[in-house]
Amino acid sequence: MAIHDVGFRGYEGARTSALARITAIAKSDVSRTFRSWKFMLFYLVSIAPALFALAMLYLKFIIIEGQGNTTGIRLPRSAGNAIDRLFTVEGFLDFGQGATTLLTILFSAVVGAGILSRDRKAGALELYFTRGIRPWQYVAGKWLGVWFLLLCQVLFPFIIVWLFGISVASEESGFVERTSKFMPYVALAQMFMCGTLAFWLVALSASTESSRFALLRWTGGLFLLQTVSSVLWRQFQQPNWLAVSPFRVVRRIAAEISGAAPYPSNFDFEPAMWVWVVLTVTSALWLRLHLRPIEVVA
Repeated sequence: MAIHDVGFRGYEGARTSALARITAIAKSDVSRTFRSWKFMLFYLVSIAPALFALAMLYLKFIIIEGQGNTTGIRLPRSAGNAIDRLFTVEGFLDFGQGATTLLTILFSAVVGAGILSRDRKAGALELYFTRGIRPWQYVAGKWLGVWFLLLCQVLFPFIIVWLFGISVASEESGFVERTSKFMPYVALAQMFMCGTLAFWLVALSASTESSRFALLRWTGGLFLLQTVSSVLWRQFQQPNWLAVSPFRVVRRIAAEISGAAPYPSNFDFEPAMWVWVVLTVTSALWLRLHLRPIEVVA
């Protein structure tokens, strides 16, 4: 009853724009997430590939090529390969490869799998919708918050790595010239991937009030489909079976946007694009189905 008393009381003050409402919802989710010290520890683990890449550039341009340091240091093959990879679009798009996939799936589950579930359990959706916030504004705010959080793990750390690299790299190394050509496309590809994952997360979380179940459903589903797609690929020797995995689908499209070589090289773009369309449309319908009853009541 208290919710209805607050929700339907007389309006006072200036009316805010739709954009202000959307950004306020997103800012609230982002600030609440980063206030947790436990999350900050998890965040540091989740950006481990970027931290390792930063260390590799420091090793190459400051220690090895720096003035007054030994220039004949021989690096282990793994370290040398990691440094060479940072001169390529593939390195900035997916530096840690399998480790990056694992960390991104876990990070996306933590920041987005229960993004609507918590509000459903607390009865906050009815409060939102009786305060003049339209359902599409609410969803857009939640999507924007999750999208930004995913970018904090996938893109922003590697932009810092790149800026550090161009600030310390020698002209003879060719780092600035080579990386400046593809970094805008890498940023665009990662924004697309994070935007897609954020929308799928928001849509899927609308159907349950349990944040824990939402987290397990997201991680379990993605890891299961990753495994199934790998088994089908090896069984039938047809890489297009990798499109069974939603995460591999967005990775393939991101590779197309950035100009990176897909893995495997004969994984076609068209099947991945069709699966992306089907999953996105299904997510939109799923979201509408589970928010519609709340919208009508409100």
